[in-house]
Amino acid sequence: MKSRTLIWVEIKYNHEQISIKGSEASVSYYSNLSLAMEALLQQLALQGWDTAGFNYTAVYRAIQLKNAYTKRFTHKGTAFFQVHISKVELNPKLDTFGIEPCPE
Repeated sequence: MKSRTLIWVEIKYNHEQISIKGSEASVSYYSNLSLAMEALLQQLALQGWDTAGFNYTAVYRAIQLKNAYTKRFTHKGTAFFQVHISKVELNPKLDTFGIEPCPE
């Protein structure tokens, strides 16, 4: 079975500081980082959020160094939501689960 890496994007809303509760966390999977970034940047721009410092290069470098990237979006000092991007492996190599061979 062939292993494949996907990009996992999760958006978590900060319910403690917002009087109106947003929706539950949203999770999406993408086949590559450029597709994920394109979709995110389009939605953020469409909804009027500032995307300064949120670009492909910053996300790519963070994933290479830390295997994840997190960006909190704030407005007037209040954090509304955060975007978490990381890699996940689909169909990882099988593990032995610590099971030893059967004695003869």
